[in-house]
Amino acid sequence: MVLIAPLYSQNHSVQLPFNFNMDQAADMANSGITWIDTIFDWAVMALVELAKFFGITYEEINVWLFFIAWPLFTVALIAWAVSLWRQNSQLRRQVNA
Repeated sequence: MVLIAPLYSQNHSVQLPFNFNMDQAADMANSGITWIDTIFDWAVMALVELAKFFGITYEEINVWLFFIAWPLFTVALIAWAVSLWRQNSQLRRQVNA
């Protein structure tokens, strides 16, 4: 079982670590840049498998990941960064006082 596809190959017939038929994905990615097409195809296949695992559709997992989870995670990271910046500012003021 191959875990990493050769990115220089024009052939997408690699054995993947999960059940997905590459013939089903014949027209998924077609940018002409092999490594981008390979990564995109693998990402789509991983999302399909995750959707199957959770018992939801591919479209639903896309919504959950890219419109709910990712934005919430980004907002949380921004809030954490602001909190750390404020703590750092307070500590600098204490040291300089």
